[in-house]
Amino acid sequence: MWRTSPASTGRHRGTTWPPTSCTRPTVGCSTWCMRSSTCMSATTVPTCGSGPCISCMNTLWLTTDSPRASALARSRKPSTCLYAWYVDGPASTAFQEHVSRIPDYLWMGLDGMKMQGTNGSQIWDTAFAIQALLEAGGHHRPEFSSCLQKAHEFLRLSQVPDNPPDYQKYYRQMRKGGFSFSTLDCGWIVADCTAEALKAVLLLQEKCPYVTEHIPRERLCDAVAVLLSMRNPDGGFATYETKRGGHLLELLNPSEVFGDIMIDYTYVECTSAVMQALKYFHKHFPDHRAAEIRETLTQGFRVLSAAAEGRWLLGRLLGGLLHLRHLVWPWRPSPAWGRPTETGLPVQRSPRPVTSSCPGRWQTEAGGRILSPVRSGVMCRAPSPRSTTHVGP
Repeated sequence: MWRTSPASTGRHRGTTWPPTSCTRPTVGCSTWCMRSSTCMSATTVPTCGSGPCISCMNTLWLTTDSPRASALARSRKPSTCLYAWYVDGPASTAFQEHVSRIPDYLWMGLDGMKMQGTNGSQIWDTAFAIQALLEAGGHHRPEFSSCLQKAHEFLRLSQVPDNPPDYQKYYRQMRKGGFSFSTLDCGWIVADCTAEALKAVLLLQEKCPYVTEHIPRERLCDAVAVLLSMRNPDGGFATYETKRGGHLLELLNPSEVFGDIMIDYTYVECTSAVMQALKYFHKHFPDHRAAEIRETLTQGFRVLSAAAEGRWLLGRLLGGLLHLRHLVWPWRPSPAWGRPTETGLPVQRSPRPVTSSCPGRWQTEAGGRILSPVRSGVMCRAPSPRSTTHVGP
């Protein structure tokens, strides 16, 4: 069975390509990465001092988060290793630091070595664990106080403190105040990771009196600023950056497993997560960018209301679990910003894709589901002629 990394499955919400697809390369990306790092010293690259070449190398450097020798893996990590080898030499500290980080991305699956998209999922997991513990009343039990304190400290230290140098020149998204999927070392913030971490921090600082070293208001406002900057023209939110570029860029996709990842798309769960975080922040700081937050919530609700059949709740699966809360939350009554006071048709229709599946399973032998963009640009599920991953429809 075609398998994917559990961490990368959560982070890239694109089409899963079947193993028989002739459009994907046959050499695994993890193999590519390891081979790149081991054969560079035996490869000769001609000197390139032209302006375009230097510009390309500078762009590659900006993708590495160079001080920590970290990058998004699979396709970027090999290229950044090549860059460090070519510019600094195979014996240089910069190149050796890049090589030393390669094991961070590798994991052993049931059918061999895999490479995940980041160096873990620590921030993502911590934010959800905090919310689950607080929802269950764990903050009232002394045995959980140390755990929640340490979780808050981890998030406090994991917030990105600055923007990349010349990030606008090199088409990078602003990141100051955001959170990545894994750790601060990753440096690539994600909209819903930032939203979930911000919400978790606000909940901890509100409900846990033993959390005394609060994140300053200025840094919380930085998180809100980066979220507001990531809104797409359609009012929704994507993952790493706003939607820009044409669909023809997908022809350059080097990934074996995921399609529709070269440009970012609006996702239901990202939009809902950002809406929740902004609404909760507005509750604590009603005077900060109130008009922009209200407009973002209103536009986000319109995006989530666009698909009336309820199928869009399957925009992403994480470890086989449905993010049902992203479906239900936006329809909680809130007339203050134009939200209806009664449950709408999308909520009523949403159980159909779930209940129509085989009982107890999200994937049947007859066929699974793949993810594809619908005409509106919001990702939802579409039928697939065959099962393609260990993750359900």
